[in-house]
Parts: sequence; C-alpha cells; structure tokens
Amino acid sequence: ACDKGEQWLHALALFSSMEEIDIALDVISYTAAISACESCGEWHQALSLLLAMQHCDLVPNAITYSSASSACNKGQQWRHALCVVAMMLQSRSASDASTFNAA
Repeated sequence: ACDKGEQWLHALALFSSMEEIDIALDVISYTAAISACESCGEWHQALSLLLAMQHCDLVPNAITYSSASSACNKGQQWRHALCVVAMMLQSRSASDASTFNAA
C-alpha cells in the first residue's frame, strides 16, 4: 500500500521494523519495498534492496527486477536499468515484456 501513495520512506521503515522484530523477510517483502521505491524513482534505494536480497540468498522474480529497472528508469539512470535487466538474464529468472520496457 505504501508504494501507491508514494510513501517510500514509510515503506522502508516498515521493512526495517520487520527485520528488527525477527520477521523473516522474503521475496514478497523485498519486492514490495522495491516497488515503493520505484513509485518515486528512488533508484538507489531500489538497487540497494535488490542487492541485499541477493546477499540473503533470496532469488528475485520478474516483478522484483521490473520494479528495480523501472525505478532506475524513473530516476533517469538508464545504464543502471540495463544492468538490472542483465542481472535478470544472468539469473535466468522468468522475464516478461514489462521488464524490458522498464529499461
């Protein structure tokens, strides 16, 4: 819900709270946080979350990659958006047209 109201800071605070009270973070929670960052073009935060989830051995899905790529696009960071697409292709994640359109 935080991504729809462009409240990415609130979404990240909720995300951090989940970590603090030992709620297991999964692909869905990371993707929701990345999507909240995407809605405001907070590409740096989106990429940080994408890398953090990979360090936690979580495999991003097509929605995760699409949101991260779109965040880069909205932040006018097309090179980073293309890097996200390359990451997706390397991971052999299921891709769809929206991921490529976001780049």
